[in-house]
Amino acid sequence: MSIWTEDDLLQVKNAIMQLATGARAVSVSFNGPDGSHNKTEYQPADLGKLRDLAAEISMSLNQDQITAFVPGFTRGVFD
Repeated sequence: MSIWTEDDLLQVKNAIMQLATGARAVSVSFNGPDGSHNKTEYQPADLGKLRDLAAEISMSLNQDQITAFVPGFTRGVFD
């Protein structure tokens, strides 16, 4: 199970957009798995770090959604 949430990904994507459109600094807040509250400030030079973080969060969330496919035997289409 991922420690990240969809809200975390949205915050990071919004921060990327703000920096890409001229903001001097943005803050992103996360709640840690232990209930702690973490707030980090990013500047335009950190845009690459934010993009990497967005990719990490997205990959983590997608792994949580992977389900097993078990084929069933039904009659129909190829009968």
